[in-house]
Order: sequence, then structure tokens, then C-alpha cells
Amino acid sequence: MRQRVSQEETSVALYWDFENLHASLAEARQEGAYSKQDNRFKVQEPLIDVQAVVELAASFGPIAINRAYCNWQYFSRYRDALLQSAVELIQLFPPGGSAKNGADIKLCLDAMEDLGRFSHIGTVIIVG
Repeated sequence: MRQRVSQEETSVALYWDFENLHASLAEARQEGAYSKQDNRFKVQEPLIDVQAVVELAASFGPIAINRAYCNWQYFSRYRDALLQSAVELIQLFPPGGSAKNGADIKLCLDAMEDLGRFSHIGTVIIVG
């Protein structure tokens, strides 16, 4: 039988659909430029303040899971920020010729599995 922990002892699970978040910021700043293949399939300039997101998540409690999903080959310039924030990187290659990597599905499945396994998770934050 699974024992519930008190509200004061719960932790935070933070999940990032990293490429989707980056794409949204790029679209907002560059008026649709990210959706063009010439812009999408190249090394990306950092737009996300990783530390600010982690600090906001930590305001809800200690972070137990900090996991980001992406095809990381174009996001190497985020390396230092992700390492400093102890983000676990999940590599997702797009199947076939599609640019979609299925991060949303993998993220959802992992979050559901984690909630079933870890009773101390009281807050789930999905950034995307």
C-alpha cells in the first residue's frame, strides 16, 4: 500500500518540452522565423532563461525531477545553463523525415510513471 506524505514534505517534478518552448519564444521574437527549415535545423541561440524557470519551480518546493526533452543537436549553446541547473537531458530524434520528435508524448508518459512511482511528488510543472 502506498503511503502519502504530508503537504510540507512534497517535492516538485519539472518537465520541459524544451524545443517547443524555444520555438515559441523564437516565433514571438522573430515573427515566424523558427518554422522555416533554414532556421530550425541549425544551432540555436539561447532564448530561454533556464535558471529563472528553475527558480520559479523551486518556489513550490524542492525539485526532485528536472527533466528536459528535445533533439539536443541544435541546442548546444544551452549546455552551461542546463548543467548549472542540473537538468536531465532526454534525447529525442525525430522519426523519418518529420521534424516532430514526440517530446509531448514521452514527457506525458514519463510524468505519469513518475507520479505512480514517487509518492513524494506533490507538484508537477510542465514547461513548453
